[in-house]
Amino acid sequence: MHLRYLFILVIVFALIFHSECVYSQVFNRIYEEVSQSSIDYLTEDDLYYYSIDYAENIGAPELGFAIRTYDKNTGDLIRILYHAIPDSWLLQGDCKKVVHIGDKMYFVYLVLDTIYIYSYNKISYELEVVDSITHPSRPVYTWDIQKINNKILISYEYLDERDSLYAKIFETDLMFDKKSIDIKANDEIIWAGGLIRQISSSKILATAKWSNGEAGNLKYKVGLFLLDSSYRITSEWWTPIQDNAFNISDVIILSEDEILAMLQIRTYDYIFESGAFPHFVYRINLKDRKILWKRNFTSPDSRYTTHLGAMAQGHHDDTYFMASSTYAKDIKKLDSIVTVGRVVKFKGDGNVIWQRDYLHIKEGDFLRNNFHNIITATDGHYLLGGSTVHNGAYKSWLVKINEDGHILGDTTSFVQWEKEDWKSLITIYPNPVSDVLYINQEDVRDVEYYLTDMTGKEVARYTGQGAFQSTVWDISHLAGGSYILGIKKEGVLMGSKMIVKIR
Repeated sequence: MHLRYLFILVIVFALIFHSECVYSQVFNRIYEEVSQSSIDYLTEDDLYYYSIDYAENIGAPELGFAIRTYDKNTGDLIRILYHAIPDSWLLQGDCKKVVHIGDKMYFVYLVLDTIYIYSYNKISYELEVVDSITHPSRPVYTWDIQKINNKILISYEYLDERDSLYAKIFETDLMFDKKSIDIKANDEIIWAGGLIRQISSSKILATAKWSNGEAGNLKYKVGLFLLDSSYRITSEWWTPIQDNAFNISDVIILSEDEILAMLQIRTYDYIFESGAFPHFVYRINLKDRKILWKRNFTSPDSRYTTHLGAMAQGHHDDTYFMASSTYAKDIKKLDSIVTVGRVVKFKGDGNVIWQRDYLHIKEGDFLRNNFHNIITATDGHYLLGGSTVHNGAYKSWLVKINEDGHILGDTTSFVQWEKEDWKSLITIYPNPVSDVLYINQEDVRDVEYYLTDMTGKEVARYTGQGAFQSTVWDISHLAGGSYILGIKKEGVLMGSKMIVKIR
């Protein structure tokens, strides 16, 4: 009898140990060190990943930002620095970039009417304001920070005394010998700011946006400008007014003549009957001033698309990634809407290799999920940053995926399938489970997942509406013990398995 109990204890401890190993290997992390936060900046060096998050600490309306340092293998938080800006207003703008110089990272925030250039020392963990941008009138938006020709360049826009907008580039060297330059074309000042990217030692790409028309019926376009080393425009081209290009979120330089541009297009959200701003990717020939192709990668068009969004160059030739957010695919009615982080891997000709939605779901809640940034990590994978609603507030969300779009880690599925073919359509892991189950759906939709306790009572349910969807199903509210996981489609049992919930 004693040997039997000893054997049971060994099995239980082995299951718990196995659960800890598997859970720690899945690179999907949500951080709750401050009351609300969202990853906007994302970067890495040889040792760590870093994020800079818009943040609110307990006791809001105190605003600020959080600088987080992460373990590259697990996503574990190494340290956090929260910088408060009490009784003020902070705006990150459309800037998603960080400049690394030596042991320091440089980034920008707009606080009221001043743009502050911050440096963070990665060795001493000290944060300081190294410079600021003020203007006789006031800066109103920051767009980009880049290191070009040993200069730090910051693009922004400001209002003059007549409330007219103008675009400027702030240039400084490492000794902060600085100047501000208006972006001009034939002595005409461009009125809205945008991104800046280096094409060559003597050529810089800058972007801007424009609108015209009556209030309530505005039409938008985005401009692309080639600047010389004095930041004067040598060539310009605008998107067609009928495209209604509202904003430009990211650019990848393909050659001196061609770029990929990630644009927000102002269109219509037929679900909420309001304006929508989905991300399109354009391939543009700068020399010939024409669009080679354009693709809408965030259909259905959503008013909840992130205003940020980003692209990354793949590790393999002629592959690219786009990260944004939109409605989950196959939305059928208003009360079933879930917003998802959307990642698309595509070729240089615009053809999609794969497209996948990512969402964190808590039983009974339809949650907001956003991806704001993606970087190509040096270890051969891809790092995504954004936010998800967690415990009623926005929380920073960090996810690492492989070339196939699967969340990195041990993805060994444990389900006993009724048909062998279904094994390739759905993977679920881990078992035992601590807080979340991971569900990867391939080309299958409207799948019902439900958990019952050992008396047969249903305790949790989730419906995976969309194909090619990765779901983080939070079941942390369930008590520890044994449950039966059932999987059905159109009332037909696809598979089942007993799972062990620990903690």
